[in-house]
Amino acid sequence: MRVKLAAQVLSHSVAAEIYTKVAGGDMPTETLATANLITNMDELFNGINASTPDLRRGKFFSANINHSSEHLQMLNKMKTFVKKFVFLGCRGYLPSKDGWIWTLNGIEM
Repeated sequence: MRVKLAAQVLSHSVAAEIYTKVAGGDMPTETLATANLITNMDELFNGINASTPDLRRGKFFSANINHSSEHLQMLNKMKTFVKKFVFLGCRGYLPSKDGWIWTLNGIEM
């Protein structure tokens, strides 16, 4: 999957639409797990790809990482989140899980 497409699919807008559909009874409550995954991935992408010294489009983690920001707490939260990933139907080892952990550890340094 291309990064641009992943960023569009795993975005706040898509998660918000799912939350709205569940609240309106148009989607089953089990769909909230997908919305939570999308919300976390959106936060993660915003935090890692931050490119501005201030808030952009109201997304807190789109601002640059610094020692006084809440990014370090978010990175720890995301490490815990990624460690819980389970890839259903996968028979082998997927290095992407470790890759995310290494990336998050590297950013923390």
